[in-house]
Amino acid sequence: MRYYFHIKAMDTYIADDEGMEFADAGAALEEAVRAAHEIARETIPEAGAEASVFDFRWIEVADERGESLFTVPIRNVYMH
Repeated sequence: MRYYFHIKAMDTYIADDEGMEFADAGAALEEAVRAAHEIARETIPEAGAEASVFDFRWIEVADERGESLFTVPIRNVYMH
């Protein structure tokens, strides 16, 4: 099945028009968490900056019908 990984950051919404094939929703969720870690690493605040930069950023995983299945907050993976 094809899953789509939309990025939401504050007032910005970046729709994934291509998606990726995964065997099941669990594998798509694992990819979303991996991608969230990557986004967090790329945008880690400099020393002394607030982690709140991640408060309004997340990845939304949707299925082929466009239904939202999961939301992975970037803040959650940043904190772990």
